Parts: sequence; structure tokens; C-alpha cells
Amino acid sequence: MMRTSKILTVIAALAVSTAAQASWYWPFGSDGDSRKKDQPRLSELMEQASIAIDNASDLAAEGKVEEAVAEYRRALDELDRVERENPERAATPEFATVRNKRAIVNASIDSLYLAQARENARAVAVTDTTELERRFAERRAERIAATNGERKSLKPQLESQLDAYMVEERKRNHAVEQEAERVKTERTISELLAKDPNSRKARLLQANEMLKAEDVDGAVAKLNEILEKNPDDVSALNMLAICQVNKGETKAAQKTLVHAIKANPSDYHAFYNMSRIIVQTGGKKSTAKRYYDTGRKLGGPEDKGMEALFK
Repeated sequence: MMRTSKILTVIAALAVSTAAQASWYWPFGSDGDSRKKDQPRLSELMEQASIAIDNASDLAAEGKVEEAVAEYRRALDELDRVERENPERAATPEFATVRNKRAIVNASIDSLYLAQARENARAVAVTDTTELERRFAERRAERIAATNGERKSLKPQLESQLDAYMVEERKRNHAVEQEAERVKTERTISELLAKDPNSRKARLLQANEMLKAEDVDGAVAKLNEILEKNPDDVSALNMLAICQVNKGETKAAQKTLVHAIKANPSDYHAFYNMSRIIVQTGGKKSTAKRYYDTGRKLGGPEDKGMEALFK
């Protein structure tokens, strides 16, 4: 019982860390750094929120759901404060990071409560099943003893059954979440196209959905529609590079990212993507680390997964 609870809690706690360490980086509607020279970077403004999120993740991993939720809510308060105190910057694409992080935190809170609810719902059934299995084991042991047979424990079998059940449960939950996200994205695309048939954001979303569905050529076609109008569109260039990597065209991807960096040297996304490509293609780790470090200086988030690749 305790083992099941811990697994469910850890699954919920992973929501923020997984989202924060995506394999590739590309900005939705990134139009550069909107801050003035004397203003702090967005990463500095969100530092307290980030600390609260890290604390919440640790608490969730320890099974302390209420404490974790309290920290997540503190993070939401911090994000609200950042937007409230920076109204001009909050209206720019730069603050999309704040809105995305708020959505992720809310999703994490929902995941924790959902996991807790499922655990409570299963408690009686799991307990009853365990009791039945215990009684069965006792009767079986008595029969074996009566015939001088070999005693065998059902514990390994039960643990194996529980592990298999949890794997299937995670698959079902993931499938439901993916379908919900797909429907939400399709609704957003429809709303954008209704307002503007040539919506750039809609094309980016369509390209992303095609890439998820492994329709790389379709994604490239959508991105090219954007780049025909604006060859320096950083979001489209970053995503095009990802498509090129998927097609095995790593040299072309690096060339695309060089273009993105020249188009907007203050945006960290292309630096991070270049770093990842260099590592994955067997390039110098020191070169990859330089790109990553530059991205960090430009306000990019810490990515422990990427940092591990440099060792």
C-alpha cells in the first residue's frame, strides 16, 4: 500500500521537472528580450518562484502532498507578483515563460490531488485483495505442509502483479493526458484561424502537432510558410532545426541555428539547441558547453539533463 502511494506521488511530482527539461527548446512567439538595459532578467525576477517550485517537487517526491501544494501556491503568488510589478514587460512575448510556468504549476497541483484521490479510491480494494491473498496463502501453506511439499511465498508474485498494474495505469493516464492536450491545441488552432486565416501562431502549433505525430515533412512545410514571410522568425527557425535533426540532416540543422542566433543574438533557445546537437553528433563537449553557458547568461533555465551530457 505504501509502495503504491509513493509511486503515484512521484509520478505527480515529475510534472514540473519534466516540462522544465524538454529535449529541445524553441520559443513560441519569441520576439527577443523586451527588457531595458537597467532591468533585471526574467530569470532573476522568477528566482523565488523557481525556488518554491524546486521545494515543492522535493516535498512531493517525499509524499508530503499538502506541503508540496503549499509551496506550489507560493510559487503562483510569486509569479503573480512578477507580472503585477512589471506590467509593460508582462504584455510582451518575453513573459510567455511566466504564463507557461504558471500553467505547469497548476497542472502539478492537479496531478498531486488526482494521484491522492486515486490512491484513496483504491485503498479499500487493494486492502481487501491483499487480505484475500493472505488467507489463500495460509490455506495453501497448510495443504503443502500436510503433504510435506515445498512452501512457496506469494509475495514476489503479488509484487510483480502490482508493478504490472502500475505500468498499465501510467500508460492509460499518459494517453488520456495526451488526448486532452491534443484536443485543447486543436481548439486553440481553430480559434486563431477564425480570427486570422494567416495566423503565425496557428501555423507554429500545427507544425508542432505534426512533429509529435512524426509527420516531419508536413511540419517543415508549415514552417516554410512562416519563413517565406519572415526568414528571421526565431521560433520557426528553432523548430525547423529540430525537424532537420529528426530527418538526420544535422549539418543543415546547425546552419539553421546559426541563422537563428544571428537573427536574435539575445535569445537563448538556439544556443541550447546547438549545444544539444553538438553533443549528440559526437562534437566537442567543450564547444557544446560554451553554447549552453551562453544561453544561461542570456536567461535560459538550468537544465541538469544537458549539463550531465558535458561530463
